[in-house]
Amino acid sequence: MEKSLEKRLSGTLRDRGQITIPKEIREEAQLEEGAEVDFEVREPGEVVIRRKISFDTLELDDEFVHSVISSTTQGYETLRADDTAWDSELEERAVLEGSLGDGLSED
Repeated sequence: MEKSLEKRLSGTLRDRGQITIPKEIREEAQLEEGAEVDFEVREPGEVVIRRKISFDTLELDDEFVHSVISSTTQGYETLRADDTAWDSELEERAVLEGSLGDGLSED
C-alpha cells in the first residue's frame, strides 16, 4: 500500500454516534480494535481523530528512559546556569498561562 499524507474516504454516522472507519484508514493510522482515540474539533464541520498514545502502552526500556531523564536534567542545569537564557525561559513560561505546574521555579 502506498503511503500518503492525505487520504479521503467516507463513512456514515449511525444513530448511536458510531462511524465505521474504512480498513485502509485504520491500517495507515495503526488503529486496531479497542484502540483509544482522541477527537479534536478544529472548526465547525472539521474533526481530527488521532490514535491515543500513552506511556502506559509504550514499551520503553530502562536505558532509554534513563537517557531521556538524564539529558533533560542536564539541559535544565545548563539553561539555569545561563542567566539570560533562564530569564527568557521564565518569560516564555509566563506567556503560557502563567505556570505549567512543573515545579521549575526561579530558585
